[in-house]
Amino acid sequence: MLSSKLVERFVRLFLSLMLIVIGGLLFAPTGVPLRVFSDADTAKVPPDLLVAARFERLENYAVRLAISDHVEARGPGMPEPEALLTHLRGRLLSGRDKMATFALEHGYVGRGIFGWVDAASLCFAKLPEELTLSDAATLLIHMRSPSRAWNNQAGDLLERRNALLLEMAENGDVSTEAAAAAATHPLVHCGN
Repeated sequence: MLSSKLVERFVRLFLSLMLIVIGGLLFAPTGVPLRVFSDADTAKVPPDLLVAARFERLENYAVRLAISDHVEARGPGMPEPEALLTHLRGRLLSGRDKMATFALEHGYVGRGIFGWVDAASLCFAKLPEELTLSDAATLLIHMRSPSRAWNNQAGDLLERRNALLLEMAENGDVSTEAAAAAATHPLVHCGN
């Protein structure tokens, strides 16, 4: 059996390491504000959209958006230390839902449209709170790959939307019935 002195040393070492790690997370400079995701208001996001955003794991996209807003790029790709620290800080200080909401609020949808609120009116001709699960899946597909034109890729978009809905149902994020009903909705094209 280990002596109590050895256990005490191990606990002290572990606590010291944890303080160093937490201190580094909180105080290492990144150029991105410490609580960049804190202002994101999850209460304003329709429940179906937030569920879809959780499923699509928008945290990395939120980190890229935060970094592009606050850090001058150092060549191709994301600055790795900033990305890692911003991601860890976001998860610890704000949480996944706040990060997903930040991505939904700031993400590029296409055709000069940024964020889910503008997309609701300009793409879906709805009030933001009226977005359906079908709309949410379509919107997230475009946030993940906005370079694809809505109207030029109708078949691909419909297939991708329905695949996302099916994956969400298989994962238990939405009911099978809700996903099936959303898959029957006509495809909405931005700008029509």
